[in-house]
Amino acid sequence: MNMTFELLDTNGENVVYDYELNAVNGTITAYVSANTRLEGREYNPIFGTPEGYAVYYNGEVHENYVSSYNFEEPLIIEIHGEEGVETWEIRIEHFSSPIVHWTFDKGFPEEITPYNKAYLVYGYVNDGVQFEGFSGKGYLEVDAGFVAENFVFPDNIFSIDLWFMADSEYLTDGWNALISTGGNAPGNVRILIGGHAEGLAQQLAYIAVDGSAGPESIGWEVDKWHHIALVYDGSDVLVYLDGDLVVRRANAPVDNINFQANFPQIYLGTESPTFRYFGGVLDEVRIWNYALSEAQIKEAAKLR
Repeated sequence: MNMTFELLDTNGENVVYDYELNAVNGTITAYVSANTRLEGREYNPIFGTPEGYAVYYNGEVHENYVSSYNFEEPLIIEIHGEEGVETWEIRIEHFSSPIVHWTFDKGFPEEITPYNKAYLVYGYVNDGVQFEGFSGKGYLEVDAGFVAENFVFPDNIFSIDLWFMADSEYLTDGWNALISTGGNAPGNVRILIGGHAEGLAQQLAYIAVDGSAGPESIGWEVDKWHHIALVYDGSDVLVYLDGDLVVRRANAPVDNINFQANFPQIYLGTESPTFRYFGGVLDEVRIWNYALSEAQIKEAAKLR
């Protein structure tokens, strides 16, 4: 049977990049962006079936553009037609999923331990994590065993993206670390922002990827949400702010990306347990073992 499939979000936009129909197994596998959130959300599937066929779910007729369902688990439907009833399973798979995606929507995952004044608040999407800068000394520590098991980059290629809002009430003078994987040791990766309340420092970020390290003017603002992405593609270090490329370090001196250098943990909201605390809110932190494209980053910057 010939059939088409779309999956519409609440704005009526199709989130499916591609899909596969397997009539033998009775499955529809739809591929969506890693940016598409399934948890706690409903989508409207649009079935393009031949004339005389009808789609049923739980004994009720499915209506295109009206019926909506949650797709956290595969959805089982029935297609009634002149040749009888066929059972189909709809599977939604994320295209190019990250190694981790820390949303904080259900609290802190088991591999993350919060210290001092690092606590949940309303973030960019649902919950995020508030840090109170040097006065609160709050930070998150990712378990060393989890880091060792999951963050290995044999080709040194990786991407990090996250949302941050620097809070003028808590912003610490000097550098504020959003994420750090090893201080200034070889193989480290760090994203820091300048923490002065006025002037050029609001434009600055300190970007470190192994031997490629130094300040860059990227144009962020206090008390405003920004999406930042750091990519190393095997040759260049790339930084994007709100979907736009703001830094390109061509032929960067990167020899070995090691998320266990110096400190065996990943830290969020600080460079180390005693140094360069962030004053603001972090949300939707993701780490990938490949280089995100500019198109993927622009898509990620639309997350809401």
